[in-house]
Amino acid sequence: MIYMTGVTPKYNLSVYQLHLTLKEETVNISRYSKCNKTMPDDNVIQLPSLSADEAEQYIKDIARTSRRVFFAPHAKQRMVERHVTRKEVIDCLGRFRFFEEPNWSLNHGNWQMTIESQSIDAFLRIGLSLGNKTQDEDGKANYILIITVIDL
Repeated sequence: MIYMTGVTPKYNLSVYQLHLTLKEETVNISRYSKCNKTMPDDNVIQLPSLSADEAEQYIKDIARTSRRVFFAPHAKQRMVERHVTRKEVIDCLGRFRFFEEPNWSLNHGNWQMTIESQSIDAFLRIGLSLGNKTQDEDGKANYILIITVIDL
């Protein structure tokens, strides 16, 4: 188990405790006030699990239907600056290796990762996220958001 506790530095009014149980893949965020009343147990979030092999398969499946690949404004800007085409990025999604394996973003509620691949003219590093627009109960990713594109 990992325990992280942070105290509000100046006033010491509240403590946020993040309790991770890695084996059960749950996150329990409890909030304590100065009278130590705890929040109810409905603040437990079940994290989805995604292996690198599963992520690779999702990316390749989604990339076959390029209409499910979206580009963040930042990625579009970087692609123009670096003379990288949409086709090059889509091609890289079909054959790549992980630079950073998938990790769950609590802030954005999706899987984020970085991949590397050789395009037609350059070696690219692509930051992307896997998301589920339809919020299907199976939790499977059904779109890719390209966050940034780096020409190495």
